[in-house]
Amino acid sequence: MATNRLLPFANGTGANVTPYDEWAGDDYESVVQKGFKSGIAKSAPMNRVWAQGATAGNVIGELVKNFAGKDADIDAADLYPKFVEALRQVAKTSVLDVVYPVGSIYVSTVATNPATLFGVGTWERIGAGRCLIDAGGDFAPGSTGGAETHSLTVNEMPAHNHVGSTDSAGAHAHDATADSAGAHQHWMSLTTGTAGGHNHTRGSMEITGGFRVWTRGKANGWGAFAMSDTTKPGLKGGSGGTEVTQNFNASRTWTGSTSWNGDHTHTVSGNVNSAGAHTHTVSMKNAGVHTHTVTVGYTGGSEAFSLRNPYLAVYMWKRTA
Repeated sequence: MATNRLLPFANGTGANVTPYDEWAGDDYESVVQKGFKSGIAKSAPMNRVWAQGATAGNVIGELVKNFAGKDADIDAADLYPKFVEALRQVAKTSVLDVVYPVGSIYVSTVATNPATLFGVGTWERIGAGRCLIDAGGDFAPGSTGGAETHSLTVNEMPAHNHVGSTDSAGAHAHDATADSAGAHQHWMSLTTGTAGGHNHTRGSMEITGGFRVWTRGKANGWGAFAMSDTTKPGLKGGSGGTEVTQNFNASRTWTGSTSWNGDHTHTVSGNVNSAGAHTHTVSMKNAGVHTHTVTVGYTGGSEAFSLRNPYLAVYMWKRTA
């Protein structure tokens, strides 16, 4: 442990030292400016001079001991560099206490502990892989949290769908009946096609025969009943006359044709108006109780994803004392 050998002089209570007000007065102005003259000197003013120097030396020695960690003594050549080192350390401490008070964070790409680098304070790492977040709200000062990765919960997943299929187990049938509600009629206007048109011939007919007549004189006929023989005279009864055989030939052929709907089909085309809108109630029997196995397709590997932002890795220290 360093020792300060520059002890104070005449600092005790009731010390024989000229008081400051007297020492700074007119009586000692010449002594302060020019020193003591030869002859008899009083002890109190002398003690004042020695005490001032000893006090200043003691203070320097304390700085050297406390801040440079070295021994302080009257050897000026040895004391000077120690005093300079002490002043540097005082400056560091003063500046760092302002810039990095206890609770501050020091960031560097160098791994050296700030206590070693600055020679001031006690420091601890905040932990590898951690980042800083502004305190407030749900983030209490000094609290830690977060994670490097995260697996989505069901509520965090985007809305999506899956493709599924069922097997064909339980083949069955259902019987259904519909009620007769909504009785109504439809009307339609139809036209038929002319398919199946055909003709009939009028045909021919031949009628032959004869009949006899009595006439006086020559008999004339026409048409199908024209006289064919007038040369046979004869009498009939008492009236006399000529017996004539009347022959006829009613053979005739008719020209032209008649139209007749024989066996054939017609194509009916048309529209039925949708009058009488109505509904039916269908009741279905629940026969064939069964189950189906549903297979739903899936995708994804269920791996956690990284939450890490693009980064620059640094060393972060927190000052604790």
